[in-house]
Amino acid sequence: DFFWPNDKAITTQDLAQANDIYVVGMVLGRAVRNHMATLSDRVTAGANLRFILLDWQNTSLMDIVPNRSFGSHPKEWWQERIRQTEGYIEDIKTTDDNKGSLKIGYLPYFPSFGMWLIDPDKPYGQIHVEIYHHRTPEMNPTFSLYANKDAYWYGIFRRQFDLLWQSCEEKGRVSNLVESVARS
Repeated sequence: DFFWPNDKAITTQDLAQANDIYVVGMVLGRAVRNHMATLSDRVTAGANLRFILLDWQNTSLMDIVPNRSFGSHPKEWWQERIRQTEGYIEDIKTTDDNKGSLKIGYLPYFPSFGMWLIDPDKPYGQIHVEIYHHRTPEMNPTFSLYANKDAYWYGIFRRQFDLLWQSCEEKGRVSNLVESVARS
């Protein structure tokens, strides 16, 4: 099947050797919590981590969140979830001896999909895409692309990450939690 079965997920094994890990989502709380130890190990070892999530300080964006999602939580509930994720990401930098980088981009609009990009600029890179649905409880359809197998679509989604990051820089916010130390 092209789409993942409901029980498939990103694993520690997927991330354990990665030098670049980029993650896009609306809130990302569970995604970050589930992999905090591995992400911490990777940034300490020199990996570059970038997370893109909704800008919880953007009032007009937060006013729309309750209408986009399943359930009836108010915008304050969503803002708190995103702030919690921000805290989880800050906790990834567990030492002062980190050799990698850790950044958060705050997106000023809703992404159409979430993504995990694992070593995206390497020949063995992988991108896992989760398509967001609207106001239903079903699992989000998710699929994987590989640099060495799916060049065309892989390139499109790889560029999408750069465009999303650029939006954070130009119209949102970016926090550099750990500055990169030059790697050889």
